[in-house]
Amino acid sequence: VGRQQQDLDRIEEQYGDRPLPKDLPLPGCSKAGNFHIHDWFEYIVGRNPEFPERALEITQVEMRRRLDRIDSETLDWTTWREVPDWQDVHHWQEINPVVPEGIMQMAMGTPTAVYHGGMVHAALRYFDPAARRPGLPPHMAALVDEVETDHIRVHLVNTDILESREVVLQAGGCAEHEFGEAGADDGREPLSVNGRHLRVRLGPAGRCGCVLA
Repeated sequence: VGRQQQDLDRIEEQYGDRPLPKDLPLPGCSKAGNFHIHDWFEYIVGRNPEFPERALEITQVEMRRRLDRIDSETLDWTTWREVPDWQDVHHWQEINPVVPEGIMQMAMGTPTAVYHGGMVHAALRYFDPAARRPGLPPHMAALVDEVETDHIRVHLVNTDILESREVVLQAGGCAEHEFGEAGADDGREPLSVNGRHLRVRLGPAGRCGCVLA
């Protein structure tokens, strides 16, 4: 949360020797989520470059698995009453087709909250200025691949080949941080921001590697 070197040192001391699970993130998980923090952490420190592609793959697989369960005869609504009351919450968690953990880890630069809830401490949050709502706009993709003590880096891509798109970046999930300046990976001079929000406009099929300090 504080992005301090001493915090990273504690994590490395406790978990640095733990081998990276080759089968994570796992399909078929529910209550505790599908994306273990260890996988994302190893990616953000540069030791798990396959994570983004693997996370997208598992997200799609798990969404299809849950949708198939909803459509299956074994989930006939007439049999739902057989689910014990004490298991009801787990029943709905198991078939909920919304699988956000991997997307949040990649786009927001966060390990996400623990499975029973809590505040999400994130590097970034996004807003759609055209629709006036939270979240990434349609056709806009984001990937945070660096979270350092003095900066974060996010790659933004407009997948719309016909129209420009705008997105508002917020410093922290609850605007608890502030952007000092914003640079790009194309060598241009950084721009002064000195605020909690930054609006970015990308042309058709445009991309930008943004370094936010």
